[in-house]
Amino acid sequence: MSWRIFRKDWKLLWPVALAVAAMNLALRLVLARIGLFPTFRLGSLINLLVVGGLFGVIILITLVVQQDPVPGVRQDWLVRPIRRRDLLMSKILFMLLAAQGPVFLAEVLQGLGNGFPLTESVAAPLVRNFWLLLMMDIPILAFATLSSNLMEAVFGGLILFLGGAVLVGVFRVVGVPQPTMDTGIQWITYSLMALVALVAASLVLAMQYGGRKTMAARFAFTGAGFAWLCSLLLPWAPAFAAEQRLSHAPPSGSAVALSLDRTATGFQRPPGTGLLESIRKRDAAVSTVYIPLRVQNLPADSMLLIDRYHARFGAGASSIETTGSNLHLSSGASKAVRFTAMGVPAVWLAEHGSRPVHVEIEYSLTLASAASEYSIPAPSGELRSPDLGWCQSRIDAEDTEVQVHCMRPGKQPDAISFTLENASTGIRNPEVIDYTPNYSPSLLAFIPDSMRRAGVDLPFRDPSGMARYPLDASQLNSARVAIQTYAAHDHFTRRLAADGIRLNDWRGL
Repeated sequence: MSWRIFRKDWKLLWPVALAVAAMNLALRLVLARIGLFPTFRLGSLINLLVVGGLFGVIILITLVVQQDPVPGVRQDWLVRPIRRRDLLMSKILFMLLAAQGPVFLAEVLQGLGNGFPLTESVAAPLVRNFWLLLMMDIPILAFATLSSNLMEAVFGGLILFLGGAVLVGVFRVVGVPQPTMDTGIQWITYSLMALVALVAASLVLAMQYGGRKTMAARFAFTGAGFAWLCSLLLPWAPAFAAEQRLSHAPPSGSAVALSLDRTATGFQRPPGTGLLESIRKRDAAVSTVYIPLRVQNLPADSMLLIDRYHARFGAGASSIETTGSNLHLSSGASKAVRFTAMGVPAVWLAEHGSRPVHVEIEYSLTLASAASEYSIPAPSGELRSPDLGWCQSRIDAEDTEVQVHCMRPGKQPDAISFTLENASTGIRNPEVIDYTPNYSPSLLAFIPDSMRRAGVDLPFRDPSGMARYPLDASQLNSARVAIQTYAAHDHFTRRLAADGIRLNDWRGL
């Protein structure tokens, strides 16, 4: 019976299904065509296809459910000998085969078209589409059972969307943090949200197809939506503790020790470079201080990554707190001392920067060990590797930097180091770190596809003449880009405290 209902729905909705499939296929064809160096002109088209493909799937799922709507008393399936379980299974089958199935097939073809092996081209889209089912398709299926026609569904969806937007806006206005988002452990938050969505959707589907309790199901769905949004507020401590228990090599970071170096001079950037770190600025005017650290017992060929820091600077009755994430320790001009860049409100720093203050810092750290080494010619190089996938290098149009971009189906390494060097002379420019960690056991991505991309720009010439690089344009023909990948092994925390610190001494030179 489920298959017969599916065929009936297909006969009615095949034009919509083919249109949605064509839109998703077009997106993958464009992404495959642009390769590793997309042009700005195609950005708007890609965004349009991404939004159109997602909304097309949502509309298609809503339409198939409402071919046999649950609310009301005039549906023929209520009087015909059709089991409600068969009706539900037919809608799930249509969702899998006609709505999400073409997306999966398009991504498989995209991977094969870019030269990746069949196993990778299938595995990454399979995992991504599984996440889409949990986070989007199944909840939409449940939501569609709450209305009797498309207009009701659109109106109800608009109300829920606006309500969610208002709630998120309130979070931002009152300064409620979302600690795990945009960090390596955000997959834990997404997993919690997927669990909430799956449980809520299953409950709504059971209520609707089991007892047709539409009003109660609407309240349940709204409450679940509120809980789903509140999952974004998952505190950092329990989430990071869960990540610690999942570490690949838990004891490896236990001996690593951190201490504040009170004797260190201000941070000095290597010539022509800046501190290549992102500082999360929570205030309109933020100044940067560079916390000098001594790291002991760091294993050879390892990198210490800062998933998050929470610092408190106190000067008498006045204190300020700052938080940042996704950093790596920069060695600056001296290799003995490492530095952490922190954003401090400029007004507070101007008043208290020259006074002795109390400093407390809690670091959430990841020990990443060297995994693989590669080398690629700087001009017009190409590389195929298991963990980076497909990489290419080129000189930019302004003739100022070497661009290196990589992509592969599935996850990229947790951290990647790129260094422009002349192997014959030993001349090297400062390394550039691409640090966009994702500690999830598998790919966790929603848009635009199952390809994960990484890349950096390696400068060798400053048009203004202010910066000088050891390896300049005259050496590019014999230059190569050394690539080192790192894999996360252990996660741990360290707490530091000190009195009598003058932050102006750590402003940098």
